[in-house]
Amino acid sequence: MEPQTVGHKLSTYPTRMEVTQYNCKESWDWLKSYGLSDDEIDLHFFYSPEQQRHVFWNLDLDGTEFFEARAVSTNRIPKSLQHGPKPFVVLGNHEDNQDVVVVVEDIISAIKVSRHYLTIPLFGSHLSEASMAKIGKLGVRGCVVWLDADKYPVGMHYAKQLSAILPTTALQTKEDPKCLHDTDVIVEVENAVEAMESV
Repeated sequence: MEPQTVGHKLSTYPTRMEVTQYNCKESWDWLKSYGLSDDEIDLHFFYSPEQQRHVFWNLDLDGTEFFEARAVSTNRIPKSLQHGPKPFVVLGNHEDNQDVVVVVEDIISAIKVSRHYLTIPLFGSHLSEASMAKIGKLGVRGCVVWLDADKYPVGMHYAKQLSAILPTTALQTKEDPKCLHDTDVIVEVENAVEAMESV
């Protein structure tokens, strides 16, 4: 049985479909518009035709499940339905850049940034103290908290808290990392790290 959030009740996903341009074109086009590859879409998402949302799923080592179902259509409110406690997810496995971890707001931004750096999606704008402690145990030399312009005060707040654990800086851009090309992602993070190290 696989949990699903339907309104405020826990139910099951009667069906899970692969996200493709043929069976869920709206979600496929939306995910592709942010530059995700076919493999990245297949790895991280499935489609719920009942909800008409694509879904990110995470299963922690202790068996705790988390779902985030995202609506593409503006007619579907709310745009994001979540079930389960927000997980601590670390994406990326890049030996050259494992000394820096980048905290971002959403899973699509995390997928794009994780192509180059260890990355943690918040699934919103909340970073718990437990997650901060886990970041401190990753063995990285620094952290970049990267939220878009309207969330910058939140990012600054968390960067200040994390600074008590390891060198941390807040990075503000007009848009989320998911809206940027890979080259721009690298430039933004490298500039943030350089500024942090020069302090």
